[in-house]
Amino acid sequence: MTSQEQFISAISYLVRRIDENTSPDNFLRHSFDIRVGSTECKFLEKQFLDSWKLKDEVSSAPRRQQNRVKEVFPDNIGTFRDPIFRNEADTDWVLQENRKWAEKLRKKWQPTEKSKHKKIPLIIGKSEIKSRRKQQLFFDPSQLKTPLVPDVPAVYSVALATKTDVNKAVKIAKEDPEQWRETTLLKRHELLSAAARNLRKRRGDLIGIAAAVCGKTFYESDPEISEAIDFV
Repeated sequence: MTSQEQFISAISYLVRRIDENTSPDNFLRHSFDIRVGSTECKFLEKQFLDSWKLKDEVSSAPRRQQNRVKEVFPDNIGTFRDPIFRNEADTDWVLQENRKWAEKLRKKWQPTEKSKHKKIPLIIGKSEIKSRRKQQLFFDPSQLKTPLVPDVPAVYSVALATKTDVNKAVKIAKEDPEQWRETTLLKRHELLSAAARNLRKRRGDLIGIAAAVCGKTFYESDPEISEAIDFV
């Protein structure tokens, strides 16, 4: 970028720093002409002594107290109960309890030679299709075949829909038997808020299955789940 293109950004940065450094409480504002016994010196001395008196009243408890293991999900979370929007917090991986939680997720979702793959049925409307359908196996892309592990276990299998199944699903959507089109905005808000609450509860499994099926790291998928909750 040329100097001219950078000028606006530079000005905005300088204005912010000037505003910050000329604040009445900022030491720099008084430091240029400070003398012992002067008004500026007494002001800064009082600031220091006041803060010293308050030192024992300031809590030393850790601010980072998130614990995914003991997390609770009250019904009043979300904009349906509370009109103030709050971003969903990502997992704080620095905390030991959260790392223990992650380790349990890894053990739960990492396929082994003894684990049986989960079967995902085909559901259209409210009905599970009982008749036979072709099955598609899915594998953890991060579990590579090696001479010691020649057969990588599947994570799950999915029943594949036929053209007839697809047409039936489209027909149901068009007919709208649940009358979603007639649902009020308030009711939709309530339902979506409940969906967000379920996403919060299932964060661990969503992270686990993203790792098992897509090979994604926990660090990658965790903020994406937070973002999904925020959107819902």
